[in-house]
Amino acid sequence: MASNYEFAGGYPTAETIQKAYDDADYCRAVQAYKFFFPTVSFEGSAREHALDLSLADARFAPDVLEAAARRAVAAWAEAVDGDDAALLEVATPAAVSELLYGGDESRRTRVVVRGPRVREIKIAAVDVSREPATMRVEVEVGGRRYVEDRDTAAVVSGSKDSAGAFSERWVLALAGGESPWRLVHSQ
Repeated sequence: MASNYEFAGGYPTAETIQKAYDDADYCRAVQAYKFFFPTVSFEGSAREHALDLSLADARFAPDVLEAAARRAVAAWAEAVDGDDAALLEVATPAAVSELLYGGDESRRTRVVVRGPRVREIKIAAVDVSREPATMRVEVEVGGRRYVEDRDTAAVVSGSKDSAGAFSERWVLALAGGESPWRLVHSQ
């Protein structure tokens, strides 16, 4: 980056100034991405188990599992702070109900997380003894989490003002379609 900067009379050229701004924007974007989406880790022997399984079925390759976990986390983060569309694409209706409505069948209350900050994504286990096969994902998150009455906007539990840390534990199951893994349960 910096090696391509040109100076005339000890001052940066107009092109160099623009390149410096572009480089700074790029660095900020990379940092923002790394901050919001930390690396995905595997607990215990889950990665080795996935590698073994991927020899017979590419849907178990660690990078496929990581992508599925990231996609579910991104969709959830968008839904708890606004639009549900992305979550509806990667999760079953029952899972969406658990994640966004805390099991409230009337849907009078809704789980809200303002400014969700994902701190860690971990693939805890891959289980092929079930049909369909599943993976358990654990997500460490920070943000202002509360349950809101949808009619009155009153806070039923939690706090709109105080940020805290919490964990999400999900089960993704092998499914057909464009994305091989689908979020099916929140624990």
